[in-house]
Amino acid sequence: MIRRSILPLTLALCLACGPSRQPPAEGAAAERHLAEGRYGEALALLREQLASGDLPRAHAGLGNAHARLGRLDSAAAHYQASLSFDPRRVEVHHNLGVVLADLGRFDEAVAALERAVDLDPGFAPSHLTLGLFSSKVGDYKGAEAAFRAAADAGDPSAHRHLGGLYVRLGRYDDADRELEQALKADPRDAESHRLRAVSLRSRGDLEGAAASFSRAVELDPNAHEALFGLANVRIASGDTEGGSRLLERYEQLRQGAGEVEQLRRRLDGRPGDVEARMALAGRLLRDGLEPEAARQYEAVLAYDAGQVEARLRLGRLYRDRGDTLRALQALSAAPVEDARLAFFLGSLQLMHGDLEAGAATLERAAVLDPGRGEILNNLGNVRLLQGNPEAAAAAFRRALAAAAPSAQAALNLGTLWGQAGREDSAAACYRLALRIDPDLAAAHLALARLHDRGGRRGEAAASYERLLAASPDPALREEARVYLRRWRERSGGG
Repeated sequence: MIRRSILPLTLALCLACGPSRQPPAEGAAAERHLAEGRYGEALALLREQLASGDLPRAHAGLGNAHARLGRLDSAAAHYQASLSFDPRRVEVHHNLGVVLADLGRFDEAVAALERAVDLDPGFAPSHLTLGLFSSKVGDYKGAEAAFRAAADAGDPSAHRHLGGLYVRLGRYDDADRELEQALKADPRDAESHRLRAVSLRSRGDLEGAAASFSRAVELDPNAHEALFGLANVRIASGDTEGGSRLLERYEQLRQGAGEVEQLRRRLDGRPGDVEARMALAGRLLRDGLEPEAARQYEAVLAYDAGQVEARLRLGRLYRDRGDTLRALQALSAAPVEDARLAFFLGSLQLMHGDLEAGAATLERAAVLDPGRGEILNNLGNVRLLQGNPEAAAAAFRRALAAAAPSAQAALNLGTLWGQAGREDSAAACYRLALRIDPDLAAAHLALARLHDRGGRRGEAAASYERLLAASPDPALREEARVYLRRWRERSGGG
């Protein structure tokens, strides 16, 4: 099967291609969602578009969505349905060809691509894909002609493919010329740098090859072939130690790439295998390929919208990338029936300033998991933001009565008591917080300040000593050191 080397590239190129008329709002939004890997949302919009009667475009979009999800038979059926309504849709012929090739129906695939070329000789993706097909079966003359046509049609990536073909054929001067064009169009294309390095290495230019391999690795740290080439050039240049270290790193990357390949093969046969997709997403995430990992989590949810772990991991991935709005959308796209999901969603709603929705979601989380004090503590914080300290205190007390009490809730309740002048109750809450979490720096600090205000400077000093042991925070540590220095000066003088 050839999807891994051709399908993602060509469908990405053709996703938004089509007739010159502006697509309807649903179609434009669906194309955007597909490009972002938000498959569930895209499918919902495309079904609406299908129901509205825009059959050629809706079937084409559904074909793209099913192809991305690995449902190749369904994708081919949707493409064919689209063409039955509008046989002149060039990008649909192209994408149908890609899917048919992946299904092993190679003659039909070539016919579909040739039909796309006949309909629009200036449509570069058709030429590019024909070149990839020809190269795979060893028809290098046909591949060269197709890549050249793609370049003439305005696709700058065709120069990289021509460069790679010429490197394979030993035509290094031709390769250099094409790769120079590719890098002029995209100086950050790691594969063009790697191919240039291979060309230089083959002619004995170790210094130039090392520079190009290094640039490829810099641009794509997971480019294990470039790393392997760089290691060998270093060894050939006499840097055996440096080359050996790079080979060790290459082996680690190669093993990761092997795991990815194995999981993709498993998904070739069973695209709905949630376990394999989750494992693939986790592997991609460990390799730093966050957008690809996100697409796999989105694909899991397109197959099973109730997959809580995938929704949680997708939300965390978006949040950690700073895209809290996408995280919010991912978490709220299905009914909330899991306490972890509700807690996370409620926290994000609060981040976006929606106190009412956040409070309601946290109340739902507390119902789903009444023993988790952390949920009730956050709910107490919401009540404070809403200007209701009585409701906040009630939530904090519930958090402390939970099976897993919250140290932060004890601290927050102590702060409320302190503001109300109930210093004994505040001190008791701070001590409770420290019994739950002995390293809670804020509780040590609050207790130290409370003792100091009450004139119990020895007890304050002891709390500051414990704060120094518990907190790496520079500001808190400086406050503790200043207080302790002054206390010792006073003690020594008195």
